[in-house]
Amino acid sequence: IIMNNQFSGNVQLSQLIFSGQYLAGVQTAKIAGKLSKQNLTLTELDIKENVTNSYYTILITEQTLNIINGNIDNMNQILTHTSNLYNAGVAEETDVDQIKVLVNQLKNSQKSLERIVQLNYNLLKFQLGVAPETDIELSDKLETITESIITAISSDFEIASNINYQMMESQIEIKEKQVDMQNWAYAPTVAGFYSYTEKFKTTGFDMNPNHLAGLSINVPIFSSGVRKAKVSQAKIELEIAKRNKEMLKEQLEIQHKQLVFNFYNAAENYNNQKENTTVAKRVLKSIENKYKQGVVSSLDLVQANNNYLSAENNYLSAVLTLLQAQTALNKLYNKL
Repeated sequence: IIMNNQFSGNVQLSQLIFSGQYLAGVQTAKIAGKLSKQNLTLTELDIKENVTNSYYTILITEQTLNIINGNIDNMNQILTHTSNLYNAGVAEETDVDQIKVLVNQLKNSQKSLERIVQLNYNLLKFQLGVAPETDIELSDKLETITESIITAISSDFEIASNINYQMMESQIEIKEKQVDMQNWAYAPTVAGFYSYTEKFKTTGFDMNPNHLAGLSINVPIFSSGVRKAKVSQAKIELEIAKRNKEMLKEQLEIQHKQLVFNFYNAAENYNNQKENTTVAKRVLKSIENKYKQGVVSSLDLVQANNNYLSAENNYLSAVLTLLQAQTALNKLYNKL
């Protein structure tokens, strides 16, 4: 029997019903998404740390500039007083020259600090991602920030809050899912299918149905030991990740102890330098009064002024170290 002039169209759909590897892969992708968000958080912490330190540096530099400006005004008054004494024949020209040299040195420092302040502002604008012509005004006071830090310090540390530790936990979760994925390679996969055939032209002897549905099961039988090797490799990588987690935990605990140690050292140095500044300022005021009375020389005055500026510089350096120590702790705590 010859069957000519047959014509039909067919549509077939298939759907995966069960695959352990597919489910493990979906779960792995979700964990990878979480890890990506954690990595973004780590990047944000780095940026916040840099911005915070730049912010503090500007406050310190501006405070140093204010001290220099005040010192210049004070020394100019003393220079005028000394010049009047010289013109009256009471003081020597050497006294005038020494004060002039000091004032000129202070003016050089003033110009240098003004340039440094501008550079620091430019760096802050770059870190914030704002246009260079944008005006930025810092609203915080250095003294307020420093005092609040000293009273707010806490030595409690929850390792689970650290972003690096969280990322390591996510990596372990991924390794566990990869082990599951390799184990599921031994399991069968089940898929369903549906087929519809539209017979536009056929013969009277066509026994094929228009609708056809069913299941297909794929059972892995032989893989030459490849699946076993992949399972073993995945388990090894999981154990390595767990060991890395323990190592990271120890490193974070050591880092925390070091940062707390650094902070308390910085706080102690801050208190000492603050007291030294108060004493140096008081000594300078006393020397100035004695100089005006002719009891001490201009050399004594210059030395006292240098000691005062050195004390102020050491104090502000201690403040910056303290602020940076607190910032490092906040980053470790994931609280920036």
